[in-house]
Amino acid sequence: MITDTVLQASKRDERGKNAARRLRAAGRLPVSLYGEGQEAIPVSINTRELGAILRSEAGRGAIFTLAVEGGESTPVKIHTLDLDPVSNRPLHMDLVRLSMTSKTHVHVPVEFTGTAHGVKVEGGMFEAHLHEVEVECLPRDIPQSIVYDVTELKAGEHVFVRDLQAGDDVRVVTPGDHLVAAVNPAKGGDEPADADSTAGTPA
Repeated sequence: MITDTVLQASKRDERGKNAARRLRAAGRLPVSLYGEGQEAIPVSINTRELGAILRSEAGRGAIFTLAVEGGESTPVKIHTLDLDPVSNRPLHMDLVRLSMTSKTHVHVPVEFTGTAHGVKVEGGMFEAHLHEVEVECLPRDIPQSIVYDVTELKAGEHVFVRDLQAGDDVRVVTPGDHLVAAVNPAKGGDEPADADSTAGTPA
């Protein structure tokens, strides 16, 4: 999802764990910027400003502008974000440059709406098996989410990736036979579709 956010960055001259610790202690995050056939450069950003992006509607899927002090200003997306396993605080981030005229691969959340007939009428259990899919499209065409209305789903029925509608300008990369969701019959009915899946409820 394209945003109007501009994140200021400063070039990093020091490398290594000690330099990274000093940056984080000063409220800045070490970042590597690469992509589009250009040289990768080490920079740092304000950690709080990154937090505002992550908490926004677009979240990790946001496309924003990175303005490097004394250097380039380019559209970017988050490729990887390393978090501390205990505090969950950011440790390091990789940003990839984007061309607004070249297609890119991103992960888009799947959003379920409605209440399945198999749950409301037949007493079954709705289970979400896949919460995001990978798509390919131009940056301007990246959907905020792919919405699927589960209202008509009956007990024992399934939703696969091939059933999702992402839009004419968006190609779903995730294989079509991947299970997205199912309505498992009530106890005493047919055998559940997948007993090991993670349960969820439609929005």
